[in-house]
Amino acid sequence: LETKQSDADVFTFFDADDILIKLFVVDSANTAELVDRGFVQSATFKSQELPRGGECTAVINAKKLRLSQVKVAVYAALKQHAIVPAEWLNECGDDEFDAAQQLNLLRFDYNKVTIFNDDADDGDNGRSLSDFNVKMGSMLFVEKKTALKSAVLENGGDSEDAKLALADIPLLSPSYQRSPLAIYFEEQRLKISVTFNDPLPAQSVQDKLEQLLMTPQMLQVKKQLAQTEVTTTTTTRLEFTHAVRISKECTLRQLKTRIASELQLDMNTFRLRKNSTAPELRDMQQTLNAAGIHDGGLVYVEHGVPTGPRQTCVTFALYDPHKLLTDPHKKKKTLAQKLFEWPFERDLKISQIKTKIVAVLNELFPLYRGCYNFPQAIKALKEEEEARNQREIEEMKKATELSKNTEESKQTEEKETEEEEHVENTESEQKEAVHVDEDKQEKKKNIFGIEH
Repeated sequence: LETKQSDADVFTFFDADDILIKLFVVDSANTAELVDRGFVQSATFKSQELPRGGECTAVINAKKLRLSQVKVAVYAALKQHAIVPAEWLNECGDDEFDAAQQLNLLRFDYNKVTIFNDDADDGDNGRSLSDFNVKMGSMLFVEKKTALKSAVLENGGDSEDAKLALADIPLLSPSYQRSPLAIYFEEQRLKISVTFNDPLPAQSVQDKLEQLLMTPQMLQVKKQLAQTEVTTTTTTRLEFTHAVRISKECTLRQLKTRIASELQLDMNTFRLRKNSTAPELRDMQQTLNAAGIHDGGLVYVEHGVPTGPRQTCVTFALYDPHKLLTDPHKKKKTLAQKLFEWPFERDLKISQIKTKIVAVLNELFPLYRGCYNFPQAIKALKEEEEARNQREIEEMKKATELSKNTEESKQTEEKETEEEEHVENTESEQKEAVHVDEDKQEKKKNIFGIEH
């Protein structure tokens, strides 16, 4: 209600399309807090306090002013209240700052970010605030646009480089890609927690081969040597102790890349499953959401060559009717021994598969120690075992002789000690001191394992 002071006064012109709006300045310091505030409001349905940031009001014509003009008016209001962030002017001065091109106007609802898009390419250059249903008293968030990443600009967002450039978010419209608040909101909204395990120790191809070549006694000696050489304990239990936060719209390849980085594994040396008995996750272009991996879900990691979506994983075993290659020491009395598994394209012909099998065999099973074939390796290992047994026998003899000599020496020392009891106390103390030093030296040798 307006009143005149006198009949001579004239009412100030009032445009019914002018509305009073609230403005909040978004910068790098309060972006995360704003997004967290939005999620809390969505969960509790209660309004939350705004984080620290510049706030002011402005009167804007909701219909006549285009968005580019609205941004200029908004920037003028921010300048008037001295709340323009210094980081906005790092690349240019205040006079050179183009508000129409460098500002974003957003509405941040409980679970949605709306960018007032004024890109000419989208035909939005003629929009006004009324087109976005902005009413009296509405709060708008103001931020500075960020530049599109080069990979997105060059490839239009469709290439693998562009997807990696957008980190952990799905492909968004260009206006969203230039909004730090929208990107952070989408990242947090779509992110899920995925838990995975350390892969259980896998038996190497070399170990499988030596199980064939070696006798049970050789394998026992090898196991004992390995236990003495291991300085760090390895986890043999299946435990899901690792977790990553990643967008559910990311691909399995992106998840696998994160897991490989966490476990320090090569991408081509492990496979993923939803559990230990589930089929292998083969299509690396599939999103986590499409693969049925949800928040708090588990992914089972195992050693092995991954299989592609158009491949078949084939397990190969060595067959020998004479058991010369499969059981040379008559341990299991079997005609076949499992060797390895390898993925092959489904459309390969048998002749092509044979060629690839030979190539894999050459790679996985080269000559033993670089020079022995199978019979030669067995012969060499037997000779080594005989030599080792001979050394152990000789060491036992030396230990027995040393033990006898030590006992005789001890008896002689006791006899001499009894005969020399009449020696003066000073000489006795000197001898005892020498004896103590010898005991300490002997203990030191035992501590470092230097015996016999």
